[in-house]
Amino acid sequence: MEQGVYHNIPSKDYHSWTNIVSNSYLGRLGKVPANALIPQEETEAMKFGRAFHCYVLEDIRIFWESFVIPETFPTKPNSRSTQKTIDTYNSWKSELDKYGLQPITQTDFDMIKAMNASVHYHPSASKFLAEGISETTLIWKDAETGLMCKARPDRIPHGNKGVILDLKSTNNAAKNAFQSDCVKYGYAREGAIYLEGFSILMNAVYKDLIFACIAVEKEPPYRVEVYTIEPDFLEWGYGEFHRLLQIEKVCREQKFYPNYNNAGVESLFKPAYLHTWEFENIEETQKDFKRGDRQWLNKRN
Repeated sequence: MEQGVYHNIPSKDYHSWTNIVSNSYLGRLGKVPANALIPQEETEAMKFGRAFHCYVLEDIRIFWESFVIPETFPTKPNSRSTQKTIDTYNSWKSELDKYGLQPITQTDFDMIKAMNASVHYHPSASKFLAEGISETTLIWKDAETGLMCKARPDRIPHGNKGVILDLKSTNNAAKNAFQSDCVKYGYAREGAIYLEGFSILMNAVYKDLIFACIAVEKEPPYRVEVYTIEPDFLEWGYGEFHRLLQIEKVCREQKFYPNYNNAGVESLFKPAYLHTWEFENIEETQKDFKRGDRQWLNKRN
């Protein structure tokens, strides 16, 4: 693919461009470089997330062209499955694949509808979703490394000013929990990637753009919160993005993806929280020991 902004690119095609760097690829690379080469199978959580995004962000017609609620779900084969079980499942799956359909359960569909209602009930979330273009694919060349990069923001603004939006299903939409998720799952890095690609391709400037996340919990009452990722957090994500691009560049040049991050030996020191634990518990431990209670050892463990 050449550098540019693409509309109506199917998700399947986007994910098939394995030689173009994405945020999820860099997240795997960041654990250890060799991890990026392991083929990634779509998990049940990922399938649910894809269905949820499609229902909220795209036309309902597109949703039913992509997903179906079967009356029955044959047992997925495992190492101990009978041949009959394997044949039944394969026949069922082949029939769905023929029409490009992804099966979802009635329970998951009901949850998706409830989550969608919660999102649109939220004043700021509904306002953000009323504007912009969904599921646009951005492809550009990084000037420093020469690597091709790709991104697929959930929604971008019309023109080169406004909000770049990401919709996230989560177990906890509270501020501190989602802030932690922005580091753990690379959301801050993702935002920096979106802004960089959009700025390059749309001739935009950072001060005219906002990266916002709609966080939706997956259990009743389907809490919704909207967060903007602020410049200092995005700057950290930008640094991580380019640090990982440099690692990818070296790995490609050397044709070697190591299964470690540090070729030397590192020292581990007692973490600070253990010092705190000892200070808070030493008096109680001494009392237990003086009265001959040997259970204090178990308490420490």
